[in-house]
Amino acid sequence: LGRTMLLSYKSLKEHLDRDFTMRKYIKVMRQRSMEDSSMACLTVDWSENGVLVQCGEVQSAYFSRPSYSIHSGYCYRKNDCHGFAMVTDENNHRAESIWAAMIPKLEKMVGEGVSYLVITSDSTSSQYRNNKNVWFIKEFCLKHKITIVWLFSEKHHGKGPADGIGGNIKHKVETLTAFSTAHNVRDAGDVATLMQSVYSSIDVSSFTKEDIDRTFKLIPGELNTFKGATKYHEIYVNPQGIIRVKELPTDDVYRLTNITIKRGRNAGRREIEPVVRQELMEE
Repeated sequence: LGRTMLLSYKSLKEHLDRDFTMRKYIKVMRQRSMEDSSMACLTVDWSENGVLVQCGEVQSAYFSRPSYSIHSGYCYRKNDCHGFAMVTDENNHRAESIWAAMIPKLEKMVGEGVSYLVITSDSTSSQYRNNKNVWFIKEFCLKHKITIVWLFSEKHHGKGPADGIGGNIKHKVETLTAFSTAHNVRDAGDVATLMQSVYSSIDVSSFTKEDIDRTFKLIPGELNTFKGATKYHEIYVNPQGIIRVKELPTDDVYRLTNITIKRGRNAGRREIEPVVRQELMEE
């Protein structure tokens, strides 16, 4: 029992040390971004899905209320700190949906002179810390000749600014629609339009399934594995698309890695299909 407690304590201490390091480093990056006009620091996260409630809805409507996803965040820039959110009717929280939401905002900032982007998020492997996300980071850096540093917070990090933005939007939508027939909100596009008329400090936009599909098709095939992904807390990609990783930002040296196409989308299909047809003919 004593040995088990010692091992548990050691694991907890390592977790708390990583959490402290990431919080401190992210704070430094936010401060630097508010002092340097060529930098921007974004904190992003998926909020819990919102539900659309119609004023005076019939009882059966309660069981089939439409929902919408919110990819929210907060932007730290010199003279321009603000919240933002992208909403969609789709329940897809994977990398292609994240980038379908973020590309317009990131390109707008690049057009305004930002050449060094720091993006912070949680470390969910199905959303942010995976090979597809790294691929999109690399391709964006190559296209726009900028540097992106993506920082992953330690697990169980608690709530952040992005959660507050998402929660605020859900509460506002529910308040405006539940007791008034003046707002006919049927989908995520209507949510964005309503929020644009309400907020001046939060930039709200919408994206569609077509945007997500178009973004996914930017990946020309199956990607190789992002080996050791779960232990890395920093990804650094320069304008030449070279990918470097660190377990913690305070580590002395980066490790080189790369995400490449392992196989094209249609690879192997022409060889398989004739065999399947032959088997069907024989049956």
